Amino acid sequence: MKPVKKQGAKLSQMNRMLKMWQYVFAGLFILLFLNFAKIAVTGTVTNTSGEKTDLLVFADERGYYREEILAERGEIYDHKGQVVAQNINTYNLYAVVAKEQIEPGTGKPLYVADVQGTAEKLAPILNAPVDFLVEQLTPENPDTFQVYFGNYGKGLTQSEKEAIDALEIPGLKFDVVSTRHYPQGMFAAHTLGYAVKNEDTGLIEGQMGLEATYDDNLAGKNGYREQQINTHGQQLPNTEEIYVAPENGDDIYLTLDLTIQTFVEDALNKAMEKYTPEYAMAIVAEAKTGKILAMGSRPSFDPNVRDIESYMNPLTELTYEPGSVMKDITYAASIDLGTYNGQATLESGYFEVDGFKIYDHNKSGWGTITFDEGLCRSSNTAIANVLTRNLTKPQFEDYLSRFGFGQPTNVGLPNENAGIMELNSDAQYITSGFGQGVTATAMQMLQSHLAIANDGKMMKPYFIDKIVDDETGEIIEQNEPTVVSEPISAETAKHVRELMKEVIYNEDCATGARFAIDGYEVAGKTGTSQMPGPDGAYLSGDANYLYSFMGMAPADDPELVVYTVVNKPKSDFINSTTSIFNPVMEKSLKYLQIQPDDGAGSQVDPEMQVKSGTMPSLINQSVETAQAELNKIGIQPLILGSGTQIVHQSHPANDTVRSNERVILMTNSPEFLLPDLNGWSYSDVQALAMVAQLDIEIQGNGAVKSQSQPSQTPMQPGTSLVVKLE
Repeated sequence: MKPVKKQGAKLSQMNRMLKMWQYVFAGLFILLFLNFAKIAVTGTVTNTSGEKTDLLVFADERGYYREEILAERGEIYDHKGQVVAQNINTYNLYAVVAKEQIEPGTGKPLYVADVQGTAEKLAPILNAPVDFLVEQLTPENPDTFQVYFGNYGKGLTQSEKEAIDALEIPGLKFDVVSTRHYPQGMFAAHTLGYAVKNEDTGLIEGQMGLEATYDDNLAGKNGYREQQINTHGQQLPNTEEIYVAPENGDDIYLTLDLTIQTFVEDALNKAMEKYTPEYAMAIVAEAKTGKILAMGSRPSFDPNVRDIESYMNPLTELTYEPGSVMKDITYAASIDLGTYNGQATLESGYFEVDGFKIYDHNKSGWGTITFDEGLCRSSNTAIANVLTRNLTKPQFEDYLSRFGFGQPTNVGLPNENAGIMELNSDAQYITSGFGQGVTATAMQMLQSHLAIANDGKMMKPYFIDKIVDDETGEIIEQNEPTVVSEPISAETAKHVRELMKEVIYNEDCATGARFAIDGYEVAGKTGTSQMPGPDGAYLSGDANYLYSFMGMAPADDPELVVYTVVNKPKSDFINSTTSIFNPVMEKSLKYLQIQPDDGAGSQVDPEMQVKSGTMPSLINQSVETAQAELNKIGIQPLILGSGTQIVHQSHPANDTVRSNERVILMTNSPEFLLPDLNGWSYSDVQALAMVAQLDIEIQGNGAVKSQSQPSQTPMQPGTSLVVKLE
């Protein structure tokens, strides 16, 4: 019987264990049930970190494939529609070197099999050493799948890609890279800035200047394509594809004129080469509107290369003591108050204030001189007498504020400086009248003198003409001429201009005679300001001055104001600013067909005489009619093809065109003969591509030096052409 008892006890123990496990599983089941019930009610789950996930959202998102569609960045144009910033595709070459890459069915290699031969064929196209290419194509790690070729293989053009494709070497492939390109090179570089691709977002983003300030307008908004897919990446049946189109960036049109900007860039280059200053600047503006037609500085950079020495735009961020150009403002304040007597006299040489002497640039002076003569001679003692006899400090401070000093111009560029116009002592009050002890920017100096040029109305400088929707053509923002203030009366402005003419033409006292321009009367004022050293004390020696000139023409009714600055030139100091102002002002006046003054010298060079008119709509017009219409405004068009009707024109209807521009008309002909493009500008080539519907790759900057097809080659729409500029 004992064995039976032991067996019963064992069964009883097993029953207790089973019941215990039943309770455990029942408890777990209840917990799971409660958890599922909670999930069913709340629709969320919580992970070990306490983070909650919405299951409906999770289920909705799972199995979806989303492809980002990049927006196209807006382009930037000069005021005539010539491109100064655009997007182009370049190519980065790479090579597949993994030997297991074999084409199924044929056994042909899909990798670079002939290393030496490939290197020898690539070398002349990439301008790379053969040994380097061989080294890249034979990596040490046998598991390497693909290799790149460093800078030699980056940024390849379409023609270089086509040349490599023509080699038909297996394993050579390309990454397509969208790049921001600046076809005019060093064109107002600090103003335009630059943009580069963000590798994380795929978008080209502005990093400096206009590209950064207006990045929201230019960048656009990415679109996307979304599909619900299975595990094989195939779209599920009975599901819809969601497509949201990208919104391309807006286009920006500047007030800058490519031709006048070229005058400025060329003059700055020559000045830097001849006088080797620390920096140089120039601005050209319309006197009556404030539109900036050109502005540049040196040192500068090519935004395609980004060889940047300084990221600061000196035209708006750099402050300096402007020197004697400020004397115009001091005289204007006294004249406007009615306290000025030009024939009153003063003793020149020096003026004592706060225990120290302020000297004229001719320390011995000119004896007794009139106040009118004081501006002509650029006399510091004349300014001291104007400020102590005709003005009070509060009055002068008020006029400085009216002229915009101590305040940014809000021209539309980042980090603009306001300058300092604090007159804390009697000495600073006196020296401020001739531009020492106070600071301003070049843009402030220009703006203040727009009031003198424009009969008392001080125009706001601006360089953005309009912002246009790339897709609809709708004008999103249109800038108009704006009067900032009227610091002086029209009579005062005219009086100051008369005194500024004396600076140029009075044989007895003119300090700016070298700024006279043949054919036009100029009103202007020179500036020679001392520059402080590291210890704050003013430096000595002619090579340590900032030289400047503010000029406007024609003097009696100015159309243009040109301001030039050259800091610390190393030679021929007195002519450093002349070398910039004179060619820029003269060429700009003639280019804009501003009539020369009677008796101011010889007439305009006949070769510079141009007519202008409004471009007519010539689409569907006969060739004869189109020629006749354009001949009325002095334009001889380039007509492509032997057709009888015009189907495309290079300039839109109602656009202002000049007789020195290249106007291209396309006829209803299936083909045309390619013209000789030698000397054509970038914009001319672009116009040809648009009118003739050619696939033209433009390489370089400047003027055309070569073309891949000779002139008189029969061409048709879609034909490829490579044009190189220098």
